[in-house]
Amino acid sequence: MIQNTFKYVERHIASRIQKHLKIAPVVLLIGPRQAGKTTLINNASIFNSEYQYITLDNLTQLNAAKMDPVGFVNNLQVPVIIDEVQRCLDIMLPIKFRVDTNKQKGMFLLGELEGCIIFFSRKKILSKYTGTNLNN
Repeated sequence: MIQNTFKYVERHIASRIQKHLKIAPVVLLIGPRQAGKTTLINNASIFNSEYQYITLDNLTQLNAAKMDPVGFVNNLQVPVIIDEVQRCLDIMLPIKFRVDTNKQKGMFLLGELEGCIIFFSRKKILSKYTGTNLNN
């Protein structure tokens, strides 16, 4: 039997994400394939206890989001992580509406594969949805 010897190493960006979740309702984590976005989200101690985790790699969750984007977003308990958000861009406007009607900080952490959100430019997403840029 092969034993998993993987040991998670805290990423420096985890504390930056946490900082931005305290000042913005939405934070978008963008990175290339296999960069460790999902590993970071699943293992960072700052997310484990308080954030519900949803991945749109799960076909049941993806189909629910596609069939009723508004209902899907409205039924989420926040704070929530939605990983692979690029698989269903139809949830972006319901997320924006929910944030606009309830301006809590740290409501959504969205994980996205770099370059997959083609409908919006990165600059518009960072200004409209996150209100912050992790490069700051």
